[in-house]
Amino acid sequence: MRKTMKKMLAASTVCIIMSGSFIGGSARVLAEQYYGWNDGTRYASPLFLYVTPTNESQRKTENGNVVYCFNRDKEWPETWESVYPTPESIPYPYKLPLYNKLTGTTESFKQNASNPRQIGDIGKALVAVLANGYPNKQLSHDNTKSRILTQLAIWYFSDSFDKQYFKDNYHLTEEENKSLMDLIEAGENAAKGHEQPTYHLDIYVTTQQSYDRRKPFQNLLGSTLVPLPKPKPEPQPEPEPKPEPEPKPEPQPEPMPKPEPKPEPKPEPKPQPEPKPEPQPEPMPKPEPKPQPEPMPEPKPKPQPEPMPDPQPKPEPKPQPEPKPQPEPKPEPQPEPMPKPEPKPQPEPMPDPQPKPEPKPQPEPKPEPQPEPMPKPKPEPKPKPAPQPEVKPQKPTKPSNTTSQSSGKGLPRTNEAGSLMTGLGTGLLSLLGLGFLTRRKRKD
Repeated sequence: MRKTMKKMLAASTVCIIMSGSFIGGSARVLAEQYYGWNDGTRYASPLFLYVTPTNESQRKTENGNVVYCFNRDKEWPETWESVYPTPESIPYPYKLPLYNKLTGTTESFKQNASNPRQIGDIGKALVAVLANGYPNKQLSHDNTKSRILTQLAIWYFSDSFDKQYFKDNYHLTEEENKSLMDLIEAGENAAKGHEQPTYHLDIYVTTQQSYDRRKPFQNLLGSTLVPLPKPKPEPQPEPEPKPEPEPKPEPQPEPMPKPEPKPEPKPEPKPQPEPKPEPQPEPMPKPEPKPQPEPMPEPKPKPQPEPMPDPQPKPEPKPQPEPKPQPEPKPEPQPEPMPKPEPKPQPEPMPDPQPKPEPKPQPEPKPEPQPEPMPKPKPEPKPKPAPQPEVKPQKPTKPSNTTSQSSGKGLPRTNEAGSLMTGLGTGLLSLLGLGFLTRRKRKD
């Protein structure tokens, strides 16, 4: 179905184009139809001829309307006398013939000429004659003579008229005959030459006949030089497609090296996954070193000094104001408690851990830098009397006396012994640098 539709559309388009060209051609023929006529100013040959477009009604004898006879043996066009304002006003037997305008070429000239001369390109010969003849150039001091000489030169090529008879038949002077011969020679040289023509002439063709003589009218040759269009750009597009296939094979070798570099980048991405395991060192900083500080609290057994408060003399600080009578018990026979301070080495290691947990309440004693002069009791030779073992052998004799004494006198001695013990304890603490403990107790 599609193929049939395409064929129908193609046929319809062809019909439309053909009808349009036919209508245009017919309109062109109607638009390019002319009346051919002579002005009636001459009665002998050659007559002066003109053409007028059928769409005009004025009788004009201007140079643009000048034409020449192209067939010497045929009938001259009818006369358009000035008494008739328009071609339609001319009576029927003398109606003006109609002509169709055609582009003059070598072929059209040969077809419409009665007896064309066989001399090269007749078209170039006729163009050369009109280019050097009337109305384009003046051949004589008289326009009439110039026009007659141009018509005779045209007959020489269109009707093969012998040039030796022009002078006698048309009563030419020597000068006029010479001008005619020069014009014919220009046409002959152009016909034999190889130069391309740059102008062409229009030719007016008719098929009508005269009414009274029953003889066909002459064809007419225009006098206006029409420039030829340059045909050079037409053949130029032909060589353009030829160079196109030549560059096509050139890019073919270019893709050959392209596949070679392609495998090169392929091995490159392979080593890229190798650096990926590099982030594994991140688990290295695992909290393995953390257990190391954990064993640090091992010195926790240091709280052993807690049993140190067993000799808690803390309730005894109340009698601390009694250290003043401490010098009195010094001579008393209380050397027996002297061996008791033998456990002194035990508190020596103990005080090391004790100050560490106790600095927390130290913010209160910090403003009490005054106890620093308290180490003055260190120089006190209180421990010095302690080494008085010399008295020890003497004192055992005294208790025998004391035992014999009344019980009432021994009671005060026991109190004094307690005070001595407290005094010795404070002295030992001061020697060990723990005198601040006694001071706190006193404050309490």
